[in-house]
Amino acid sequence: MRIVCPACETAYDVPDAVLAPGRTLRCARCRSEWVPVVQPIDEADAGEAPVLVAGQDAAPPDRLQVPVVRVAPSADPDWPDGPRVAVIAGWLVSLMLLGGMGYAALAWRQPIEHAWPPAVRAYALLGYS
Repeated sequence: MRIVCPACETAYDVPDAVLAPGRTLRCARCRSEWVPVVQPIDEADAGEAPVLVAGQDAAPPDRLQVPVVRVAPSADPDWPDGPRVAVIAGWLVSLMLLGGMGYAALAWRQPIEHAWPPAVRAYALLGYS
């Protein structure tokens, strides 16, 4: 039987044995809940399976959740070039900043040691005394 979520209109094919009258269904996509009611079939649609739509006239005794097929993410996602370029650019800028700070710490060692005396011990630990 084919069921259709009234909120997001996602359609599911569910075996008739799984559906019981008055059971509450939950959409796997939008998580909305509803009690399905069999919609009458027109003469033009006589070849199709009946469709369940939302209804308010039945009290839900219990819940039925439609199973969801989950696909494992691939190792290399298909990112557009924009985010990938932005991530690489961010890493390059970060590495350049760290390199610049290291160069500045060595180039201005005497003014740093004069302004902050504990830096003498830090430079001695690094072998720059």
